[in-house]
Amino acid sequence: MKKTIAILIDGGFLRSLANKAKLAYDPDFIASFAASCATDQEEIFRILYYDCAPFVGEAKLPVSGTIREFKGDSRWLDELASKDLFAIRRGVLKF
Repeated sequence: MKKTIAILIDGGFLRSLANKAKLAYDPDFIASFAASCATDQEEIFRILYYDCAPFVGEAKLPVSGTIREFKGDSRWLDELASKDLFAIRRGVLKF
């Protein structure tokens, strides 16, 4: 009989590891990573993914004092949420 497991993923940490390994960070990569966490004796019940959408807006840079506009897109979180077994918990990014 297989054990039922839940997988908890910190999106920011996984993104930093993927960037260091020069891997594309997208919903397919995240789903593949989550699936690889289970052994043959385990069945995934739920994958809980915590992250926040990219910052959108203007912020004053602390050293130079210049204003920088940040543009982001959160559609990838919606795509990830539509995948089987995934539950997304969204945080808020503030400057």
